Amino acid sequence: MTGPNDQVGTGNSGNDYIYSSGGYDTIVSGSGIDVLSGLATSTFVINNSNDVVLSSINSETNFESSVSYTLAGGAATLTLIGSANIVGVGGSQNYSQIPTQLLPIVALIR
Repeated sequence: MTGPNDQVGTGNSGNDYIYSSGGYDTIVSGSGIDVLSGLATSTFVINNSNDVVLSSINSETNFESSVSYTLAGGAATLTLIGSANIVGVGGSQNYSQIPTQLLPIVALIR
């Protein structure tokens, strides 16, 4: 995806590489094992627990996941989406560890 405007790029059932070069883009994985790459201000939507995100993660990086997912180090939010019984796990920075599970500071369920 290229261009200055905010865009949405979505994968398909294959193994995709989706790259965003600018803006506050939303990158949505398909059902295959995808590589999602974009700026740290992107939103990454994970739909396969084997998806890979290549980005410099920071406090403006947002993740949404319909599968159990471990949040990357400095990401700000992990939003669990869908109706499946899934688990969101906090990354290595700014998270509290609770016995038998990790919880991110911010976990939203919608």
